[in-house]
Amino acid sequence: MSVESALGLAQSGLLDEARDKWESWARSHPVLGVVRGPEEFRAWARCQRPAVSDEPLVALAELAATDGGDDRAAAAVLAWTLLPAATRVAAGLHRMTTRSDELVAAQLWVEVRTFSWRRRRKVAANIKCDTRAGVLRELMVRSQVGREDRTWAHTVPVDPATQVWDHHGGVEDDSGERRNYLSRILDRACAEHLIAEADRDLVLLLAEVADEVGARPSQYAGLTASKVVDTVGETLGVPGGKVKRQGTRTLQVLAASVRNLDRAG
Repeated sequence: MSVESALGLAQSGLLDEARDKWESWARSHPVLGVVRGPEEFRAWARCQRPAVSDEPLVALAELAATDGGDDRAAAAVLAWTLLPAATRVAAGLHRMTTRSDELVAAQLWVEVRTFSWRRRRKVAANIKCDTRAGVLRELMVRSQVGREDRTWAHTVPVDPATQVWDHHGGVEDDSGERRNYLSRILDRACAEHLIAEADRDLVLLLAEVADEVGARPSQYAGLTASKVVDTVGETLGVPGGKVKRQGTRTLQVLAASVRNLDRAG
């Protein structure tokens, strides 16, 4: 199984339909006129800087979105174009599940059909991040579930047949409280445009992995420990050093933000 085979675009006939529609799409969205069809577009988009390829990708996203053109053929072209990035996401999640290809394929389709084309840009980067976040929510990774439902994110399922219920009404999770506090700080920093959404997602992932591997508390609570950044780098498909630099910069901004808030209070 691969992300491409799980998507099933080759068998769907949607790419053939897109070839027939491309000329009409280019008339309604002239930025698509840079090429003559899906194959050329895919090759062209891969060779361009994000700043150049983004407007044509936004046009495709509009055509593909259910609140835009609601065109499944356009969605197929967009998903097909972003397939290399989706494949890297799936590879990074193999350690979490054997179904990463299927889950990424399904989430990728959801993202290309629901992309907020009216207000968002950086289509390739945002869909990649949103796809990964969606799969992590599906896998019940707390750092992602917490963004949607904080109560459920910090719920610990316990078998009613175990003796735990004889002694406790619930299970305490101090790490959950810490992550909840971190999430609030990150959300505020995003709202104040101090950090980007990608920075927030990275720090939440670092926190999740730090708990998983039992990182020793040190600078930044162990979030930038070698084992943590290397594990996250492997998941994201980027060098651990890059993860550490980006994470450290974000944590420095957060630390300064908290100090300023304390002074103001």
